[in-house]
Amino acid sequence: MSIFITATGTDIGKTMIALSIMVKYGIGNKLLYWKPVQTGIDDNSQPSDSDTIANCLNDSSCILPEGYKFIYPASPHLSASKENSEVSLEFLNLFWDRYKSQAKLIGQEIIVEGAGGIMVPLNRKTLTIDWIHELNIPVLLVVSTSLGTINHSLMSLEMLRNRNIPVIGFFGYGEMSDIWIDSKDIISEISGFPCLGEFFVPKINGEILKKDKLFQYIHKYFDTEEKLSGLIH
Repeated sequence: MSIFITATGTDIGKTMIALSIMVKYGIGNKLLYWKPVQTGIDDNSQPSDSDTIANCLNDSSCILPEGYKFIYPASPHLSASKENSEVSLEFLNLFWDRYKSQAKLIGQEIIVEGAGGIMVPLNRKTLTIDWIHELNIPVLLVVSTSLGTINHSLMSLEMLRNRNIPVIGFFGYGEMSDIWIDSKDIISEISGFPCLGEFFVPKINGEILKKDKLFQYIHKYFDTEEKLSGLIH
């Protein structure tokens, strides 16, 4: 099934989790990746999340074009305003309907990655969570493994529950810590949503791994119990 990857905030790890899903399960399950709204993009210096994933996979055929790309690094409503534009849900829905129909014809599923967290405004009238509710596809919430994650995670999960949005669970990303060992349990106990796993920053000697070594790390350490595998096909 298609899923919507969102998070408790920005820079939490959505793109790394999306990339890991594509690396580990994308080929066999014909997964497609879509970033509907991309901000903070400068073609001369800063690749988009779509470009990052395509470059890592050495394959752009599984990447669906964004609905919007803005230069200013901020919430979509503000980034759009800097370019005298506005994010239109009607326009995004046209993309989604077309992509969904194309994917269905050949048995593909779509990994959708949102911008920031669930309460980020797409425009001055619509929050990301409003659009997720309209799409009616299950959510995977990416949460930090660091201090403070209990509060942010529980608030996000409660908001999703209040909107009757299907949630497949939450997934931790960051550094390993004793805090996370307890946090994931208490988040699950209080929210009622399962922790589907954790993935720790792929580093060696403080450096983020690149391409082949990153792929090896993902295959070895990402979703080791393969809980996500059974949810996306």
